Amino acid sequence: MKYLPSAIGALAILVVVCGGVRAEEVAPFAGRSVALGEMRGIAYYRPCDAGFEVVITLADGPTGRPVRFVTTLSPGQATAISAPGMAGLGPTSITITRNGDRLFVDDTLARAEGHEVFVDPGVVRSDTR
Repeated sequence: MKYLPSAIGALAILVVVCGGVRAEEVAPFAGRSVALGEMRGIAYYRPCDAGFEVVITLADGPTGRPVRFVTTLSPGQATAISAPGMAGLGPTSITITRNGDRLFVDDTLARAEGHEVFVDPGVVRSDTR
């Protein structure tokens, strides 16, 4: 019983450290490659008066039509984009979380399925509005 508080503290640190490994921090205006099922693209954000305007542009291959998702996040907010998986596979998702003045993007599920993420700048472009 005397080691229980230490064990709980160690477990809490492990959860925080392991949980943080999944999501990657993104700097303002710096794009990050993302994957959602067979779609590939880029995610970036820009600070604005209403919060962080997050833009994710995805396309299904070089000839696929791009799709753009735009949302504005305040501190403590998160959003997700998900897609059903192919036969025999679970769904994939991209989760975007704002923690204070930091933004994290997590597409671990798509990457874990063995999909290589590659963005061809000639195919998927981010706008700078």
